[in-house]
Amino acid sequence: MELRNIIRFMELMKEQIQTDGLPGNWMFTGSDENILKEMHPNKIKAIWTKLEENIKLQKLQNESGFSASLFPFCLNDDNRIEECTDCSYKKEHKRCADDGSDLQKIIHHYKKRGMDHSRTFTTEFYLELLKKIKDSPQRIMIYRR
Repeated sequence: MELRNIIRFMELMKEQIQTDGLPGNWMFTGSDENILKEMHPNKIKAIWTKLEENIKLQKLQNESGFSASLFPFCLNDDNRIEECTDCSYKKEHKRCADDGSDLQKIIHHYKKRGMDHSRTFTTEFYLELLKKIKDSPQRIMIYRR
């Protein structure tokens, strides 16, 4: 279930940037989904638990916007956030803090339109994502032989 939740979280983030006129593949791709699917279930469970905790903590700290603490790929224990060592996400999107990375393109797009990404990706936005994920029906997987 945690894998489904993380994938849905990223899909909803992708939908938001698409709504704001950006290419969805700047946020999440099929390759990213496959990377998540290849992770050990215990790691996925730990990432989801940290993500939920960090969203609630963000509310207490009255923060908003993009943050490594709210990004599943950054919450992977194999990834050292400061250096992004072994980050699977950067293979396709570049290191998030680097110029020209997909995340920097997203932030630049918001600035160019006179928008602040921290006003779109608010604590309320993230809490609403959690609600949508928890309220959404389970996907039924059918395996064919």
